[in-house]
Amino acid sequence: PWCAFPIGLLGSLAYLVAVWVGMVARDEDGRGRILEHFRSWLLVDGATEFAIWSHGATFDVPILEDAWQTCRRAPVPMADGFMQLVPQPIPWDYRAARDTRTLFWLAESLTGWKWEKKGETAHTALADAVAQAEAVRSAYAALATIRQI
Repeated sequence: PWCAFPIGLLGSLAYLVAVWVGMVARDEDGRGRILEHFRSWLLVDGATEFAIWSHGATFDVPILEDAWQTCRRAPVPMADGFMQLVPQPIPWDYRAARDTRTLFWLAESLTGWKWEKKGETAHTALADAVAQAEAVRSAYAALATIRQI
């Protein structure tokens, strides 16, 4: 079964990623370790299928996928006796990427829902993730009001 991140975890995810990014900025050789910590966090309960959310389909997930392919490599013996570094598989299925902008458009189109941003917040990864998680919850609530025929 698919298991998506509970909405409350999005803020935690943003915080963890911000910490990891800070670590990477200080330790270039640590990128693979940081991605391994991220993979372990994703698969903490033995999940093999899940959704990975971002605010827009063309930014966060492709960057993570590129980092994964660039930094997560394992040595594989070749026929000539040499070792070649081969990219490790990305830990999510290509169909698992979800984006908030599509959800928000759908909620607005079908129900008239609008994202009501609450005041000015600092533009940080954590503040953005919390605001987006609250908006996702609100958009899902709006969509839940649609009656099936």
